[in-house]
Amino acid sequence: MNNRIVLNRIPFFAKMRSFILTLNVLICHQVIATTNLPASDDVRNTQRKTHVGGLSPNRLTEGFKELVYLEAHPHHAFDVDSLGVNVGYWPLSELDPQLAGQITSVLSKQARTSDSEQQIYSLRLDVFRRSLSEELIFTSQIPLRIGSMKFTIPVTGLVGVLIGRPRIIDPLGTVHEIWYLPEVEGEKPYAPTIFLGIHRGRQYVLESVADKTGPKFSRLRVVGNPNRIRFPKNDTLHSFARSVWDLHNFAGRIYVGGGDWINNQGPVSVWSSVVENSGSKYKFQKEITVDDESVDRFRTCAGRLVVPGIDATESWSFGNIYIRENGKWRKQRTIPNAVHVFDAAFFADKLYVTADTELGAALFESSDWGKTWRRFSHDNIDEFSDGRYIEMAALEQGLIVTPGQEYLYLFNNHILERLVIPQFPGLKKDRRIPHRVTPFLNGILYTYLRWKEEPASKPLYYLSDLKKGAVVVQQFLHDWVQDILVRDDVCYVLACHKEETVYHGYVYRSRDLQEWSKVAQFDVGALPYSLELMDGVFHVGLAALSGQANSESGNICRLLP
Repeated sequence: MNNRIVLNRIPFFAKMRSFILTLNVLICHQVIATTNLPASDDVRNTQRKTHVGGLSPNRLTEGFKELVYLEAHPHHAFDVDSLGVNVGYWPLSELDPQLAGQITSVLSKQARTSDSEQQIYSLRLDVFRRSLSEELIFTSQIPLRIGSMKFTIPVTGLVGVLIGRPRIIDPLGTVHEIWYLPEVEGEKPYAPTIFLGIHRGRQYVLESVADKTGPKFSRLRVVGNPNRIRFPKNDTLHSFARSVWDLHNFAGRIYVGGGDWINNQGPVSVWSSVVENSGSKYKFQKEITVDDESVDRFRTCAGRLVVPGIDATESWSFGNIYIRENGKWRKQRTIPNAVHVFDAAFFADKLYVTADTELGAALFESSDWGKTWRRFSHDNIDEFSDGRYIEMAALEQGLIVTPGQEYLYLFNNHILERLVIPQFPGLKKDRRIPHRVTPFLNGILYTYLRWKEEPASKPLYYLSDLKKGAVVVQQFLHDWVQDILVRDDVCYVLACHKEETVYHGYVYRSRDLQEWSKVAQFDVGALPYSLELMDGVFHVGLAALSGQANSESGNICRLLP
């Protein structure tokens, strides 16, 4: 119900603030002169109190703090000698015109000033080893200039997690930490701090092989398109909204999700059907119309079917969850301040949902199936801030919670533990969103969401080692993985690649992620996005990419021998 920056189907998951600062970590091998300093907790604590305690810098310094940013994504780097951090500026048009003019004048003057002169504004980056003592291992300072600027951090011989914190240095030499002020009263300020993971000598590709047997299923038949009733046009808006975002087998019926929470196309209906073995079409029936813009996923939780309300058509005072039990649906509009409710899971006899709220990311726990909730969050505990908790999966160790950042959380005993580990090894741009998170073999499988483009690949990842991080499954290094399904200890993966206007889809199966068999291969005119297996029959739901018209979007296809 608000304007969003689109991430294919899911918006950008960083918390939107008045000021935004992110770090672009680039792999490079050029090391510049730096200063290595001992740790100084007194200095760091004094700096923090100076700003947060209310001794505000002057307005020009505040202007630079609003303007300067270190661009792009955090990064986990493998076997590198140095990391580069690029510096940029937000448009001056975002500032007060008088202040913007003053900053322009200062930057122009600094462009004519030698680096040895002290009366300039500078940006300093302090890098600490992540530990209780936070040992300061690197610091470097560069003058603010018009044009490109860059820090280079030497990491030869280092292994582990580093924390980088930027500071503004004014012409008098005073150090100002950058803290973003909250938009919501009662929230704490947070800092534009990043994690940097340094990894060496690790094999992050899980070797695998596919057998030579041909696929059992090589044809398909369209058995229905119930979302077309609500979205009949073949334009870009309706093609996207009738996409089959999820198929789900529950209580002898196959359930269909669709809608569009980017362009606010709700309310939308949930449809279901039994598997029809006679005739070419299924008889889909309307189950419930939800007061949300889309139905993106279904979850089976302790014998109940649960639909998270991803974007309520009502006010944001409460978020929704829909539960089907004993053949009846009920709506629970009880999740406090939830703007988006993304996922649901059942763990340790309690129901959990992930959400973003007007107060930040939240994990909610209910002991009474959604009547009341208890909130958990890592937001505002330290200088880091999470915009959203998105998907999750229940393991023996606890709940894995994905915030869509460079780290994960493990939730157990009412504690959210931050896991700073590689989620997408091998990617140069690793700020991705884990997608289709599915428990398997004492770990989780997932792929990622893409940023509006059709990527060269969208692999399959497997995470079981919560200290070292994920591995990428070799069989899918160059595929577009779309959906992951586990039935009776067997993993099924729906993947595809595209040639011009044709999508070549296939389904593989494995029990150990190392030996794979191709069970289906087919060609379709829309993106094969969702997979379900019911009564021995595979079904594939088709989708359209954002901004693309496609007449086949929304089709539900039955795979045939």
